[in-house]
Amino acid sequence: MSRKVDALCRGFTRLGLKPGDVCVQMMPSSLNWALVYYALAKMGAFVVPVNFLFRKRELDYIFRDSRAKAFIGHCDYLNDAVPVMDSLPDVAIRIAEGNDLPVGFTPLKNLFNGTGDFPTYPTKDGHHR
Repeated sequence: MSRKVDALCRGFTRLGLKPGDVCVQMMPSSLNWALVYYALAKMGAFVVPVNFLFRKRELDYIFRDSRAKAFIGHCDYLNDAVPVMDSLPDVAIRIAEGNDLPVGFTPLKNLFNGTGDFPTYPTKDGHHR
């Protein structure tokens, strides 16, 4: 699992995702959901997990309020998400799991490559007791 998380970190970095960027994650529960979540956390991105049953109104609020720069989802749940992203130019990084993806989406499976450890983004916790 660690090797796959590191590979995803490298893939996300190649697409331009950086520490501090906000990423909406809209996928069903699966191994890939966990890999994506841990990769985003490891590289220092903020993860906004979203229920894949949400529709345009809820998604529009979430994308705007979070100021998301990236989206990672599943092809079965893009019908409502794509029009919302198209109205928000800041969501430049679009990744999805599955086949027959819309134009502008990177297949998640293409990001699992490379070898070696990816450095964990250092956190700063100012709440020590």
